[in-house]
Order: sequence, then C-alpha cells, then structure tokens
Amino acid sequence: MNKFNPASVLHAHKENRRDVFDEVIEGLQAVDPRNVELMKLARHVCLIRRKHASDATGFLVGPDLMLTSAHALLGTSTIFADPDDVTILFDLFMWPETPAKAKGDSCGLRRIPYTDQPDVVASSIKVNAGCTHRFDDNELDYILVRLDRPMGLSFLPFSYRIRGWNNCSRADAPATGRVFVIQHPQGQALQFAEGYIPADHHEPEFPHLFRYKTTTLNGSSGAPVFDQKRRVVGIHVGERSKSEQLGVSFQPIFEDLEREGVKLPPFRLSKEVMDSIFGSSEIEHKRHRGHDWRGDRLFDDIEYD
Repeated sequence: MNKFNPASVLHAHKENRRDVFDEVIEGLQAVDPRNVELMKLARHVCLIRRKHASDATGFLVGPDLMLTSAHALLGTSTIFADPDDVTILFDLFMWPETPAKAKGDSCGLRRIPYTDQPDVVASSIKVNAGCTHRFDDNELDYILVRLDRPMGLSFLPFSYRIRGWNNCSRADAPATGRVFVIQHPQGQALQFAEGYIPADHHEPEFPHLFRYKTTTLNGSSGAPVFDQKRRVVGIHVGERSKSEQLGVSFQPIFEDLEREGVKLPPFRLSKEVMDSIFGSSEIEHKRHRGHDWRGDRLFDDIEYD
C-alpha cells in the first residue's frame, strides 16, 4: 500500500477524467501526526461517543460549533440526544512506531438550560426553539450544535498553537472529483481515505444525497469530505454497499443555514482579535515562534489555492 502523498489529494489532477485511481481505492489509512498539512485538518475532526447509541464523527466549523449528521445525534426517547449521553473527543491518534496514544482533549454538548436537549443551532430536522416538537425534515441529514466550551480557541496539547476550525463561511466548491474523508471508523483512532465523486453522482433513490467511492465504516457518519484544495464540500452520511458510499453536499446545507439565519464564522483571526480575547504581555511576545504571530497563540492558516 502506498504511503499518503499530500500531492495526490491536496494538489491533485485538475482534469475531470477517470484514471486508475477511480478503480482502486487505497482504503483506510492512519492519520500520521508528522504530516503537518493533514494534521491541520485532522485536529478539527472529533469522535462523537454515545453511551446508548452508535458512535459517529463530527468536525468544528466555529470556536464552539460542531457539524455532523443529524442521525448521529438522534435521541432514544427525545428528539435529539441527551447531552449526558454524549462525549466529544479530539486528537485520537497513535504516535508512529510507538504504542503511545496522543494526549487528546474532550468536551460535551452545551444543553438548552433546564432541559435534556442539546443547544441545536440548526438542523435538517426542524424543531421548535426548545427542541420539544418536531415538525419537518428536509432530508439533508445535518445538525449544527454548540459545544460546552470553545474547543476551537483552546490550546492543542503540549503546544503553543490553538486548535482552530474549518472555514465553512462560504460554500463555493461543488462536491465533485477527487476527495478525501477524515473519520473515526467504528469509533477508533483517526483515519482517512481517498475517494472520488463522479460527475454523474446524483442518487435517484435519495435525491438530496450524492453517491461516491471511498472507504468508510460504521462510525464514519458525519465525517467531513474535503476536496483537493482542502475545502469542506460535503458530509459523509452512510454506505449503500462496500463499494458505494453516500454523502450530502455542503452547498445545500449552507443554503439551509442561511434560511435559518445562521452565519458561520471564518477561521482567520488577526493579532488584534486574538489579543482582545486573550490579552497580551511582553513575556509572551519574547516567546515568538514562527512568522504567524498571535501573541503566545499561534494559529495555523490553511491556504486555499
């Protein structure tokens, strides 16, 4: 099996043509923390661990905003999962050539005060403000929820850098061509798989979804689907068969969010904004590391070609 080559996924062919890649998918590969560009994306992806339901995958789209599949957070006796039933885990990967697990971080779902329902910002499942009555479902299978602390502004373990989030403040890129999926298959450590969305990817049986070819397992639902330029173009929602997966494009989700009055924040933070949140000091300035200086808080940028 070939090793992950960032050029093959992050800077892949521009032509819309089929090649040997379309016939042979490499399968799931472990996320290597030494791959800096891949880790910039992987550290935004989280495992949604459920006590009384199946695990799933989610990802940050704001300091305390997580996007995932709606079915991943359905409740057993209520519309959505009781926050006490859910733990959100980050940085689940193994250090190469050692049995050591990375020191991760975790949080929970913010609950609507005095209820057993999470703070749902928007969802394909339409409910009232208290999440007590369900009145519609547009079948886009997504949910945007708030976490109980701003993980996107927290420091990475043993690092001067903060976690950040995926820039989903725009939806310019269609879901097509070469992609890759960062996921927690079967609730295990972070893995990724390359994939391909064909030009004719519409699924008559599920008109709101697209079909594509990659490798996923149970627990991958809610995982972000990235294009060659590392933009979120979709969410993985399930498998029709071992060789055919289903996803939902981010563009209709973005349009639905706009109809709900939701505006997702860009991830680019200036030194002034960071200092207004965290304050600043001379001693921190002396710890300057790298050209992307935010006081003592380095914030990785992801350049979109």
